[in-house]
Amino acid sequence: MDTSKTEKPQDLEERTYTFALRTRLLLKQREWDPTSWSDVQQLLRSSGSVASNYLEAQDALSSDDFVYRIHVGQIPFLTGISPLGATAGEKVEITFQGGNLGASVKHSYQVPADTGIVHLHAESGDVE
Repeated sequence: MDTSKTEKPQDLEERTYTFALRTRLLLKQREWDPTSWSDVQQLLRSSGSVASNYLEAQDALSSDDFVYRIHVGQIPFLTGISPLGATAGEKVEITFQGGNLGASVKHSYQVPADTGIVHLHAESGDVE
């Protein structure tokens, strides 16, 4: 009888621990060629990091903090933006540099004719 549909699924903490354990058992089952060692070590490290990242996310202070901590993938961050200023009423090409952006990201922006400080806001789909 198949009980997989009637049993309560394991919680994520237990499943990530089981994944790390099963990965280690699998890697122990054979001799690895020296050319594969770096791949095997990477698999070993990353299999355990899933559980540790989840446990860290459980210590979040708020739901937004939890989402930030549990996020899968690289989070982009800015290290530079140029130019730092522009003339009112002109179109300017803004260049963003940073980590996990890939190459520099450029975005054209029409500066309002009104003088003063303008706060830029770019949605993820706005940049090319």
